[in-house]
Amino acid sequence: MTTTPALQCKLTAAQLSATLSAALFSQKTPSSEIEQTFVGHERAKEALDFGLSMSSVGFNVFAMGEHGTGRQTLIQQLLTKLAKQQPTPTEWCYINNFDETHAPYKLYVNPGDGKQLLSRMNKFIDELMDLFPEIFDNPGFQRQKSAIDRAFNKKYDDAISEVEKIALKNNVSLFEENGEVGFSPLVDGKPLNDKEFANINEADRATFYQLLAELEVVLAEQLLELPLWKRESSDLLRKLKNETAAQAIKPYLTELEQEFSENAGILKYLSKVSNHVVDVSLEILVNDEDDAPNDKELRKLLVERFLPNLLVARSIDEGAPVVYEQNPTYQNLFGHVDFSSFQGSTYTSYRLIRPGALHKANGGYLLLDADKLLTQPLVWSRLKLALKTRQITIENPYSELSQPGAYSLQPEKIPLQVKVILLGDAEIYYTLQDYDQEFTELFRVLG
Repeated sequence: MTTTPALQCKLTAAQLSATLSAALFSQKTPSSEIEQTFVGHERAKEALDFGLSMSSVGFNVFAMGEHGTGRQTLIQQLLTKLAKQQPTPTEWCYINNFDETHAPYKLYVNPGDGKQLLSRMNKFIDELMDLFPEIFDNPGFQRQKSAIDRAFNKKYDDAISEVEKIALKNNVSLFEENGEVGFSPLVDGKPLNDKEFANINEADRATFYQLLAELEVVLAEQLLELPLWKRESSDLLRKLKNETAAQAIKPYLTELEQEFSENAGILKYLSKVSNHVVDVSLEILVNDEDDAPNDKELRKLLVERFLPNLLVARSIDEGAPVVYEQNPTYQNLFGHVDFSSFQGSTYTSYRLIRPGALHKANGGYLLLDADKLLTQPLVWSRLKLALKTRQITIENPYSELSQPGAYSLQPEKIPLQVKVILLGDAEIYYTLQDYDQEFTELFRVLG
């Protein structure tokens, strides 16, 4: 048996090192985009597939598992992949209820049209500001306004002339001063001033006072219909202003209707705008007072009346939304109404309505941690109500405790179509199953 020399067993440094290409350590795909698999979560995946395929009420999902198992990440990954293949849901806005401002209307628009509508309505508001009050300076309007004024003045002048004829026959002159009609006795064809009148004898003064009483009766009879003439003149002028304003605004409204002709929701909204835009424009933009608001303030007033409040903007090709709400407070889940202050007073409006997670996930999927959800007062009961009625209600859950007479909004309810996936452990699941019958009706799928 031969032995190998020790020197032949030695390895060189080159033999102990490997040549590695830099390409082995490059990662072109971001780690956030690397798809994970449901290793050990096959039951959860099957339950999700089943629950998400059911459109009936009650097939929401309770995903059972402990924290730190990757359950949330895997479910969110599956939902995101599925949601991209689904149609983008409708966008929802709130708009002004011109008749009852405390009860704003809801408005749906096709996905992607919300921002376009806001842009066009902003342009429409600018167009209104350019129209008023200059439209009343055109010769056609001024000519018709003068005709209305002349008709009123003629009725008034004719009535005064009849009284003046009777006064002159009795040596009394009629005069007008500061909008009031007065009488003065005539001597040698000239009216007496106060000093001259004081120097005439008692009998002549008594005669004048008797004539004055009779003339005032005649004047009252002749001007009996003066309030009616004023009202008729004001009505005619108001009608002329309304017709002039409507005629000037109509082309801009027609352009808006043509632009959104395929969106029934927007057409319905524009119909409401059309019914009120003339009155609002005349109220806000036609103001002759010295302390009238500046252009910036006027524009803000128009925005508060006409600009929709877009709750959640969506891109037309983004698919269904997937939302994980990590802090499911009442406001974060259902939305709320903000308040603002102006000159020391508090106010709110439809434009201060803020969306919650249900609005953002509407038409898609909402993930919630069951333990966090159940620790929030009123949230669990109101979420069940929303899922049963398929409606999102924005309200103050503590309105009974508010100061009496406090102003609050009652926004119209928005239709809800969402799949809720509750993330929780076995203890929470079996506790809810034992003590809450509504839970088993609404979350029929266990993953």
